[in-house]
Order: sequence, then C-alpha cells, then structure tokens
Amino acid sequence: MSEKNQIPKEMNWLEKNNEFIILWKDDHKSTFSMPFLRKKCPCALCREKRENKNPLKLFEEQSPQALHISPVGHYAIQIEWADGHSSGIYTFDMLRRLCSCSHCKNS
Repeated sequence: MSEKNQIPKEMNWLEKNNEFIILWKDDHKSTFSMPFLRKKCPCALCREKRENKNPLKLFEEQSPQALHISPVGHYAIQIEWADGHSSGIYTFDMLRRLCSCSHCKNS
C-alpha cells in the first residue's frame, strides 16, 4: 500500500453512533468503533497493559466515552477520553493498518 493511500481525504466522528469514519485518498472507507480505538490506544501505558499476560485478569475495563478528537500535525489524531486519558497518538498509518473491513483483511 502506498503512503499516499494512508492520508485521509475526510474524517467524521459520529458521536451518536460511537464511530469514527475515515475516507482515505484512495476512496477506501474505514469505520472504527470508539471502544475498539480505546482498546487499541498506542500510548506506552496502554501497550504495557495489553502485553501483560496476567492470567488473573478476570474482566475487561469498560471503554470510556470519547470527549474530543483533534488532529496532530498532518499525520495523526489524538483522542481525549472521559476517564482523562489522552496521551495516545493514532497515526494515519496505524489507523489504516487497523482497518478490519473484508478488503483489508484479505490484502
């Protein structure tokens, strides 16, 4: 996949549907649920929690509501969550790789 395909043409946060939608420059559309994005937070703290293989982990934390989504330069977005967490930078490259549509899964 070329780098130019990893540039959004349009981004929409549908708060009522709890979704974030990206239309990419190559006209591919990615739809992400906000709970999915919270679970995929790329910050160091969240990555460490995901990598912890503690067998006593009995339940998943509930995903907090997103409060604000803002651009970070021309390469990423940052999401502020209701629990105060906002250190994760979601690069466009990462978001494109996270797309789980049938086309992307089979590529």
